[in-house]
Amino acid sequence: METIDKKWEDSRGLSEEIRADLADGETVSDSEIEAPAVSQMEAAEVKKERRLTRIRRFLVDKAKKAPAWAKYLYTHKGQLLLTLVVALMITAAFVCEKFLALQEKFGEDFTSPFELVKAAAWVKADGETFSEALENYIWGSVYLFLAVYVFFYWVGRMGLFVRREKDGRPAVSVSWRIVMGIFALALWGRVLQIQEGKLFDIPLGYLSRVEHAYPQWCLAWLSAGLCLTDWTLVARWCKKAARVHGWFIKCFSVAVSAFACFSIVELSCESKMRVLLSMVIYSLLYWAIVICFFYILFRRMRTAATIALALAEFIGLGNYCVMQFRGTYVMSGDLTVIGTALEVAGNYRLVFDKYFFIPIGVFLAALVAVRLLNPGERLTRADRKKLREMKKAVKELPKTAAMRQARRVRLGSTVVGEICLIALTVWGLENGFLFGYIKGNTWNYTNEVEDNGYLPFFLSNMMATGNVKLEGYDVESARAALTAGAREYEANHGETKKVQAPNIIVIQNEAFADLSVLYDYELSEDCMPFIHSLTENTQKGYVNASVTGGPTANTEFEFLSRYSLAYLPTGTIPYAQYVKSQMPSLLTVLKNQSTPYYAIGYHPYHASGYNRESVYQVLGFDEAVFYEDTTGMKRFRKLLSDRADYEDVIKMYEENERLRDQPFFMFNVTIQNHSPFTYLNDKMDRTLEVSSFKGSVGMNNYFTLLRESDEAFKELIEYFSDTDDPTIILMYGDHQPSWDDDSQKVWADHLIPDDTNQQTLNKYYIPYVMWANFDIDEYDGLKYGDNEGELNRISMNYLSAKLLEAAGVELSDYDKYLLNLHETIPAVNSKGYWEQDGTWHTNTDTGDYAGILFDYNQICYNLLFDRNNHLWDECGGRAQIE
Repeated sequence: METIDKKWEDSRGLSEEIRADLADGETVSDSEIEAPAVSQMEAAEVKKERRLTRIRRFLVDKAKKAPAWAKYLYTHKGQLLLTLVVALMITAAFVCEKFLALQEKFGEDFTSPFELVKAAAWVKADGETFSEALENYIWGSVYLFLAVYVFFYWVGRMGLFVRREKDGRPAVSVSWRIVMGIFALALWGRVLQIQEGKLFDIPLGYLSRVEHAYPQWCLAWLSAGLCLTDWTLVARWCKKAARVHGWFIKCFSVAVSAFACFSIVELSCESKMRVLLSMVIYSLLYWAIVICFFYILFRRMRTAATIALALAEFIGLGNYCVMQFRGTYVMSGDLTVIGTALEVAGNYRLVFDKYFFIPIGVFLAALVAVRLLNPGERLTRADRKKLREMKKAVKELPKTAAMRQARRVRLGSTVVGEICLIALTVWGLENGFLFGYIKGNTWNYTNEVEDNGYLPFFLSNMMATGNVKLEGYDVESARAALTAGAREYEANHGETKKVQAPNIIVIQNEAFADLSVLYDYELSEDCMPFIHSLTENTQKGYVNASVTGGPTANTEFEFLSRYSLAYLPTGTIPYAQYVKSQMPSLLTVLKNQSTPYYAIGYHPYHASGYNRESVYQVLGFDEAVFYEDTTGMKRFRKLLSDRADYEDVIKMYEENERLRDQPFFMFNVTIQNHSPFTYLNDKMDRTLEVSSFKGSVGMNNYFTLLRESDEAFKELIEYFSDTDDPTIILMYGDHQPSWDDDSQKVWADHLIPDDTNQQTLNKYYIPYVMWANFDIDEYDGLKYGDNEGELNRISMNYLSAKLLEAAGVELSDYDKYLLNLHETIPAVNSKGYWEQDGTWHTNTDTGDYAGILFDYNQICYNLLFDRNNHLWDECGGRAQIE
């Protein structure tokens, strides 16, 4: 404005008053200006200057009304832009070398950006595509850039530039800070060298998803930043930051808390921060939403961040415990059976390692950081007392219209804010945007959690399990397929067998497994000598289960319902989520025989476990016996032994013989072999040991328990061998055991399959043995001695139909359909299906059997979800419960 005033004074001789008005930005009319006549060109110039003055005044007024963050950006735009350029250059220097190496990695070459379109289809031998690798590099570049940008901007604002006190002396020498920064980087490089790493390799390793590479990259810049910082300036800035830059403090608090929550959960969940770079943003977004939710509710950032951090620690600790107990993560279905989990938790012993303590350290550090960033108002004890008295006095005052209006505005803004946040979150979850459109029902969700992060996969799994729909489902098509399969079975096998009604006893033995299918080991003596010796009227082999390590109830569901978990989302527990009303099952078949069976369900543990008390009634059991009704008292590790369990089975059989003129059906779930296996009772005098290498305590104890189960089963078979009533007994394991950390480390060196995919599949094989005191077909597919054994000959969804066929009872059309399907596809579980020659396919494979399996999927869907059109007549009728 000084230049303009001087120009006007020299050319037009304006008065001091008018020039002052112009300098203040006021509009001046032509009549107020007393000046000599000027030329037309000079008049146009005056009008132009006046117009510019009005524009400047408008901009000044707008600037005064602009939000604090906009003022900050405008004031520091030069430094922000300069830092952006520097950070981009440094990031590009690190990334370009790795990016150009993609062509070597994929064995291809491209000379121009246009070749990237074609390169998207490149695939490595391990299945990774070029587009996936490129996406990882792009997101990796973003995260590397963020660390560099924050470093340079922080140092530029709080370190490198000379800032002098009022007396003219620098607070801390810039040269000294630079020396300390270089020393910090050199020191960090030396630390990495000791760890056989190189400073330059950190970002390159991060782009290749090397574990802990990115934290090391950030720590390297942080250590230099701490040395380059002028802390006297930081102290002064922090004092006025909450007042001048409150918006920045809140945003920064959200970012710090969200990253801390993400780190706590992923470190506890065994993924160890190896999450795909493109999925990290989703995990951070979830925690930002949680923090915003509580901030809107309480209007205090420190309170919101503290609640989010506590929630993250709770989730992380829960997964840490479940990973040790069961070897899997907590999925949405597990939340419905949390009571069962708490009941058995007392039997486990936690082993704390660094991944228990590191998340706790992150949690505490984040709490301190949030408190420092949001210190709140500091009051003395006397001030706090006065404040309480003032609040009390205000409450006693009559409410004015203004006070009521303020309260309504506060409440309304809170409600509207929460509703909008929740609505946007629900919308994002339902359409898949908030978890990157990943599938929540993949076959290997442990690996998916490591790739995508715990929360994104958990939420995608929750959305998948809560809304099960089968596209293309048609009840008439399902009925036609079922009927055609039953008629084909009758045509191939006829009705030559005499229908009979033997007693049927089914034993689902907890963690009963033959680990020779997965590990190479030898024992000091055979742990199942009696079962291996059975040959007459005996069928035994391996059955494909759909779970490993638990939960028991899912194997139970497959056997009783004849439903395959291949057609349910991963992580579901049907007993807790879907079995709410009566459905066709093994029980309905037995209850609708010409002479109905009296059915008892027996599990010597708490009735609340997996909602069994309610489910057993829905499925059609006449009687359910649980831990509270147990009569046998011999226990191992505070759990009812198999021997005592079978004594109860015999007593219930004898009671049925005495009181009823009905065949006897018993479904018994044992408890003796439940993990953990790290301790035994003194009563167990025989101890088996792994003889081919040094086994862990848990391994040796487990094999000792198997020997006890074998002897108990021998006594049960000997009892029914001496009875005149025809009886058939089926025993199978529910899943392979879950191991403690020491055992897992030992077993890892003795895996039999070389292929990691085959190792995963082999974890789902469990033995079964079917014996009768009358003539049945004989088969031995177990692996022991000179017997090589056979795999993939039957799966759990077929096993009950095989039992009914061997027993000689009247089969339902659905059982005939399953037996006919078994001849084409011998095994199907949650991992995939097998052809007769042993070829394995995933359940999403659209090969030659896609149509047959879709028909089976339709029938399964009808059994569980189509409440109005159950195929009752074809599947055995309704249960007749007195």
